Amino acid sequence: MADLARPKFILDPIHGLIRIEQDYMLRLLDTPAVQRLRRIRQLGMAGLVYPGAEHSRLTHSLGVHHLASRVLQQLDPDGTRFDDTQRAGVLTAALLHDVGHGPFSHVFERIYEQMPGAQNVGHEDWSRRIVQDDEAVHRTLSDVSPDLPDLVCRIVDKSYRPHYVTAIISSQLDVDRFDYLLRDSHMTGVKYGEFDLEWMLRTLTIRTVEVLTFSGVRTYDTIVIDGRRGLSGLEMQLIGRHNMYRHVYFHKTVRSAEVMLMVLLLRAAELLQAGAPLTCNAAFRRMAMGEQLSVADYLTLDDFAVWSWLQAWRGEPQDRILNEFAARLVDRRLFKGIPVPGREAVERRMLWASNGEIVADLVRKAGYDPRYYMLRDDAADVAYKNYVFAADGKRDPVGDDIWYVDHDNSVKRLSWKEDSIVNAARDALSYREAWWFVPEDVAAAARTALSWT
Repeated sequence: MADLARPKFILDPIHGLIRIEQDYMLRLLDTPAVQRLRRIRQLGMAGLVYPGAEHSRLTHSLGVHHLASRVLQQLDPDGTRFDDTQRAGVLTAALLHDVGHGPFSHVFERIYEQMPGAQNVGHEDWSRRIVQDDEAVHRTLSDVSPDLPDLVCRIVDKSYRPHYVTAIISSQLDVDRFDYLLRDSHMTGVKYGEFDLEWMLRTLTIRTVEVLTFSGVRTYDTIVIDGRRGLSGLEMQLIGRHNMYRHVYFHKTVRSAEVMLMVLLLRAAELLQAGAPLTCNAAFRRMAMGEQLSVADYLTLDDFAVWSWLQAWRGEPQDRILNEFAARLVDRRLFKGIPVPGREAVERRMLWASNGEIVADLVRKAGYDPRYYMLRDDAADVAYKNYVFAADGKRDPVGDDIWYVDHDNSVKRLSWKEDSIVNAARDALSYREAWWFVPEDVAAAARTALSWT
């Protein structure tokens, strides 16, 4: 693993100078699969609400790589805990952890899983496939070590042990979260996701924890936070994450755009299945027909490609729904949201069932088909997961709870700390919103007809 004669520096708005020291990392950055991330927006459709949210998955991936390097230095300052292979695995997995994202990031997974014959559609699945099957990526990693591609996949899917190696990339104290909260806050212009990153990094360490499983007490080493110094910053980060979901990721107008994009692409798939000669690429056509995509196919899908189809579809005369939805998204004429109250799922289902026909009737009277013009959306997130589970009952337990070092130097679960702000606010940190999204002329009538609006 050759180092560069002179490090390469990349200027970043969040972290300042990002330092690239390995020759293979530069070659990896130059592969088409990684460069494609320039054409995937980090926040999907959120740019329609927050005009500054134009940053890409590539900028985020570079930030995660940078923070992984810093966490490795914090956890292992003398270089005795991680060997060279593990360090390479962590740094490479940090750069490639999102390489499998499709157009508009997470929303594409929701679209793909509804296509006929879809399987293994998560971005993590595609990230592993790209690492193993993309010629340029696999060759670049194999030149470093024949085992590096497999190691990166095991870190991404969290099957690698010791657990603290994967926890750097995927946990409630991971560098992915650290970067996206700060980056998304900065680029959208909100302040919700800000926290003291420098202090958080200084309080991370590795300790042995014990959990009770069905087979008895199990121990494993994981990343913990020094609670004597870092709990306030941690609580700020968890509450900030909650507010980012509530006000940015789950903003009702963002969700409206996302469900409209889903309906549009699924409608396009229906027309392709019926033999319509729509403008699109071969990969989307294969998706629509239920064929399995190769990695080469998948890598032709990005935001730019889909926007070009929307521009074409708004003028193609054969289908009113395709034309209108494409024009609405391109021109930002989005459906309006009708909130469905109720914190519990059962309560919301009752309201959907008892009032859904009222809204559907209004949609029909306005001349629309409820299948396409009455869109239901249910968004949910838990900012702080307070449990520990065994991945399959046999392997080492995988902890989703956060562990901290108490004043007596013992390691404890954050969920046991009675005076923690996040425990006091645990119910509030479980966020859920439900909506119907309908055309603007229907929304006004629906608000009058429904008792809770």
